[in-house]
Amino acid sequence: MRIGVFSKFEMAGGSERRCVEMANALDRFTEHNAVLFAEGNFPASLEQLVRPGVKVVKHLLIGAGSVAAELYDLDCLLTVNTDSKFFCRGDYWSGKSGRHELVVDLARIPQLIFLFNFIVSPARHLWELGGAVDRTKIITANRKFLDEIGEQDRYRRVRHIPRIMLESPIDPTIISSEKRPSTVVRLGMHSTSNGDKWNSEWPRLIEEVNRRCGVERICWRLMGMPGSMRNALTRFPNVEAVAEHVRPVSEFLCELDLFVFFTSWKREEPWSRSAAEALMSGCPVLATQRGGNRDQIVSGNNGLLCNSLEHFAAAVTELVQGPRLRARMSENARLRAREYTSEAVIGKFMRFVDP
Repeated sequence: MRIGVFSKFEMAGGSERRCVEMANALDRFTEHNAVLFAEGNFPASLEQLVRPGVKVVKHLLIGAGSVAAELYDLDCLLTVNTDSKFFCRGDYWSGKSGRHELVVDLARIPQLIFLFNFIVSPARHLWELGGAVDRTKIITANRKFLDEIGEQDRYRRVRHIPRIMLESPIDPTIISSEKRPSTVVRLGMHSTSNGDKWNSEWPRLIEEVNRRCGVERICWRLMGMPGSMRNALTRFPNVEAVAEHVRPVSEFLCELDLFVFFTSWKREEPWSRSAAEALMSGCPVLATQRGGNRDQIVSGNNGLLCNSLEHFAAAVTELVQGPRLRARMSENARLRAREYTSEAVIGKFMRFVDP
């Protein structure tokens, strides 16, 4: 089969990396051919991650030399609806959405799969695809999205469409489960610097955990925290806070014992690649109880789900002061992360695709 993976690729974030790793896994673990389709341009930082066997088609619909006809050689098109509200609309594919003017004949693509990686509400418009909806399937990033389609009346016209939840594939060859030795327990998080990725109470959390555990017993390692917040942490002697992408994620995780995924209280993280990578490296993960965190973390087993600053502080303290519990949770984290390997995820995906 020839399988295409299509998205906007306007940035190089977690959703876009998911697209690349899906295509790479198809090339690496199956006999099928994979093609990455970018609506417009394709970031150079992602291009260097693409395996040689994966074809990249830029400017599919937007930009000079648009090549929509390349879609008609596919057996299946996976459209990753990162944060676009257009992809599920009939007007988008008929060139009437305002993003492009090309007409794509969906009748010529045998199977259409829409992956909702950031928001799921656009799925309610899939009925607009007309006859193509009979050859359409849905993948959601988390259980909450999957259940929402079945529970809310606004999805009534599309809830008959086959749907599953699928984890984001993580290449285990780039995430080491070995930790560099340390005389202190290393706590931290990495993410992009975007708005609510970082809870405004980070300084209070660090202050409280330092008080309970002792500055000499722990250190904090943070990568990607916004500059204003990093400046507020300079008063702590045991904090290393740097901008995003300063170090490779694999190296960062080798020097981390607990991943404290302390995002804003309002953030509904659909499915965090950074948390999944941390689990794969052997870090128990502490996170809020919102969004896809519940799908990744079995509270008390491979991490803890927390609902307040006090809860986070108590959980971190318990794991810092309990090396045996921390070690057991670390083993469980690696066990859980087996479900997120590229081979496991692409196998589940292919079982969902018609032969």
